[in-house]
Amino acid sequence: MKQHKHNGFTLIELLISIGVLGVALSITAGVLLSVIKSSQRQKVIAEVERNGEYTMSYIEKMAVKALSANCVKNSASSTCSGSGPSGSDELILGQGSTSLYIGQRGVSVSCNGATVTNNFVYASSDGSYTDSKKLTNDSVNGVNITSLDFIVSPGNPAHITVTMVVSNSSCGNWNISKTFQSFITVRGTY
Repeated sequence: MKQHKHNGFTLIELLISIGVLGVALSITAGVLLSVIKSSQRQKVIAEVERNGEYTMSYIEKMAVKALSANCVKNSASSTCSGSGPSGSDELILGQGSTSLYIGQRGVSVSCNGATVTNNFVYASSDGSYTDSKKLTNDSVNGVNITSLDFIVSPGNPAHITVTMVVSNSSCGNWNISKTFQSFITVRGTY
């Protein structure tokens, strides 16, 4: 009897190789997707933190230099909610002959065919929002200010407690939220 030399793989060997390769590829794809999602989540967290820290730093810097501080509020409470020109709750920092108004407003953004509102923090020197500066990113990929509260304690010196809750945009896939709080002494009121 003659011996036949086999120069190829058997069907069983090919099926086993393809199966092992398929399992290895599916594990690799799962790990890769997990890494991509984690990276996206970290970017959202960084955007929330960057906007919150910048806004609090700006408010602290302006409040420390102010000559006076008070709230224009729409209610009888001692807290200004920062709801801005429509609700008239704002922090007003007197700076000599001018004042700086800080509050919160909303802007509509289109998100997957729906319209949602992202709130942002503004600073304005005329109280009418016409010359305002946006302190937070209110775009679709930006952040949403869910709460902005000011408590002004008059005295010599005056103190301001600022509490702000920043979350990712209303269009975001993640539910990221961070609270920022600062206690500021208004040095110009000594």
